[in-house]
Amino acid sequence: MSSRHFFHSPYISALTAIPCTKAHQGSSNPDELRRVALEHPENKPSELFREGGRLLGELAPCRAFGNVRYKWPVERSLELSRVLGQLSSSKLDGPHMTYSPSGSDVFPLPHPYTSPPYLTAKPDVTCFEITPADRYLVLATDGLWDMLSLGDTTTVMEAELRKPTAPATRLLWKCLTCVPPAMARAISSASPKPENTRRGSHSRSSSDFEETDKRAFDRAFKLLSLPPGLARYYRDDITVMVLELFNRTEDQVLE
Repeated sequence: MSSRHFFHSPYISALTAIPCTKAHQGSSNPDELRRVALEHPENKPSELFREGGRLLGELAPCRAFGNVRYKWPVERSLELSRVLGQLSSSKLDGPHMTYSPSGSDVFPLPHPYTSPPYLTAKPDVTCFEITPADRYLVLATDGLWDMLSLGDTTTVMEAELRKPTAPATRLLWKCLTCVPPAMARAISSASPKPENTRRGSHSRSSSDFEETDKRAFDRAFKLLSLPPGLARYYRDDITVMVLELFNRTEDQVLE
């Protein structure tokens, strides 16, 4: 799931963020709540969205690729469940593979599941006309926007105007270092200690960092060092692309 934002600037030193898309989580988008409710009038809204606004109490987004468990007809889902059940209970019998039937709980259906599909991959398209005042287009998955507000992102992009670097890298760094205090404490015990891992050519002593930079580095290190199964509870996957919509000249770069 991704989101796009224009950064518009009537002046070189100031940027204004213009949201191009809306989040498709039912908990934060009333339009998605209404759409799903209209498509499934036989189900109560409290059945469709529960457990913190999750679709059928399980899924955060209302639009996504894959996730056939929320799309296929009941008969097809049960057929897949039977196949998965047989494969999971298979065993080797000499040179041959034998299968033993099992229940259909390997691929359980969500509840309620009376009129699939409940999840759609149909895109929500918004059109914008790009003007000479539009300077950047930031495309990022929700992992970035979960951590950064539009104001935070604007600050990073304004710094990019003053000193050209790699804006996507700067956004990722900002995202990884702005961990809330409660989250920083929670991941401390779950991640390896920096002094045990920062070795060789990548190791840096405490004197190399200002205290603020050192704390930021440690927060980013902890997030990135969490094992995959655990990391999902603290951060979503993050992908960022920044498109520059104007031709930068020397007099446009502020010192």
